[in-house]
Amino acid sequence: MFDDVLVPHDRVFIDGRTDVYNGIRESGIVENLTNQTTIRALTKLEFSYGLATRLAETINDQSPATHEMLGELLAYVEVTRSAVLQSAAHGRHVGDGVWFPDPRPLVPMRSLLATWFPRVAEIITLIGSHNLLATPTRWQLDNVELRPLLDELLHGANGIDAEARAALFRLAWDFVGSGLAGRNLLYERFYLTSATRNRITAHLSNADRSRAYALVDNILAAGRAPAAD
Repeated sequence: MFDDVLVPHDRVFIDGRTDVYNGIRESGIVENLTNQTTIRALTKLEFSYGLATRLAETINDQSPATHEMLGELLAYVEVTRSAVLQSAAHGRHVGDGVWFPDPRPLVPMRSLLATWFPRVAEIITLIGSHNLLATPTRWQLDNVELRPLLDELLHGANGIDAEARAALFRLAWDFVGSGLAGRNLLYERFYLTSATRNRITAHLSNADRSRAYALVDNILAAGRAPAAD
């Protein structure tokens, strides 16, 4: 809260222009911000998919349930990638060589990402299981008495040694179990406002329903057509 502050006039973007302030959402800022955050989310989802897959490989988890969860993560990756590519492919020219992304494939991402990332964290937690808590520390790995036991009992599958296994699961813990992970999850849920609010806003905004209505009307018209003799 700033109750006694001087803002230099050359740093002021809007000064008393309520029309500009109230119309800023129609200026293209929303689709540009959502485009940036969807690209960010794509990278994060790709990382999550890679991390979860490496966890499963390291403990040789070949269960159908794990493969299904990995496929779920991959679906999040590819849907997000499609949104980024579609928004670029159907962008609009706003003049002076500047292009804005098409908002249509980006709007759903504002609610989908808020629900996907909690599920991403859950999947990584389920695949990591108790191994997330049974990860030796750097001190334990360097302890001359403990290290032979760790090499024997806490190595990974497929030739993964204890140190590489520990590093991978420590990374996973930092991503889904640490204090930083908890704050990150809260951020993903609400930084674009809640998924519920975004779904409502998307439906009540000026969404183009012409084709959707036309499909319904065509079926209704066919049903009212007189039967041929």
